[in-house]
Amino acid sequence: MYWALHQYEDKNPKLAALYPALYEAYRELVAYRLAADDLEGLTARLAAVATDRVRRLDAAAYYDAMLATLPVGTLRRRSGDTLWKYPLLVDERERDMLLASLWEHGVREATRWYPTLRHMTAALCPDIVIQPTPNADRFAAQIINLPLHSGEVEQVCEVLSGWFT
Repeated sequence: MYWALHQYEDKNPKLAALYPALYEAYRELVAYRLAADDLEGLTARLAAVATDRVRRLDAAAYYDAMLATLPVGTLRRRSGDTLWKYPLLVDERERDMLLASLWEHGVREATRWYPTLRHMTAALCPDIVIQPTPNADRFAAQIINLPLHSGEVEQVCEVLSGWFT
């Protein structure tokens, strides 16, 4: 929320007055500190980052291969780019139904793309004339973020194959 509000402080100075109330309402979330026992395993978890990167690259390559014959797309990426989630482009009229199907099959980490900032801008700065963003809106309506966890990738591909056949 802070990031979103901060983007518009120059256009609506009243937004800065919201920070104390937001901080108070979400204190436990924004003032989080690692517990002492979390620090104990931190070195091992940091050492696992390289292995996790390779696993994510392998999972993305698996998606690329398995989904190549389906009527879906993905975002272009350079060789070696590490994904947080795998962005799948589907027909916007089917996106929410497909997402619901993934959830029904236990793929709870599949998510929608973030909405465009146009709606947030209109809410935060009502005096600003907001230009339409049809391409960004259409793009956001087409994306499902797929998980890159071992085991789930195969399950996701099975659900997607079943959906489209």
